[in-house]
Amino acid sequence: MVAKLNRTAALLRGAIREPSDVGWLIRIALFIVRAPRDLANTDLATFVERLRNGPRPKANDLTAGTERIKRLRGACLRMPALWRRDSCYVRALTLYRFLDPGQREVRLHFGVELPEAGQQRLHGHAWVTADRAILEGPDAVLAGRIRELARRG
Repeated sequence: MVAKLNRTAALLRGAIREPSDVGWLIRIALFIVRAPRDLANTDLATFVERLRNGPRPKANDLTAGTERIKRLRGACLRMPALWRRDSCYVRALTLYRFLDPGQREVRLHFGVELPEAGQQRLHGHAWVTADRAILEGPDAVLAGRIRELARRG
């Protein structure tokens, strides 16, 4: 127990760089905990719409904002209580939810990895883009081995 507390304290010390990071780190951690339940209780379109309308930490530019969210989210996902939630879905949903896009068009994408010969299972992925440039995504997305699911409406 003491080792887990020490590890969590070290993660927090490394992630927090300014006073407002504390509040955003707590919000991000709560989002990570609540997202699966919230998504299970609504349809995906409604869930994503709610993500777009939440408060976000202001950023001077998209790169700085992206790095801040990734740093705080990374600390949360390395905590002993949350590390099992680390997936491309959680990473993409969190980045999309908390990133201040400024004037950029930020989109959340879902897709399926194209199966290789002999592969029995499909693998889904999620990623985020700004003005069509990938901000963060799994290797399969970066390698172009993903077929994006079509958006409705």
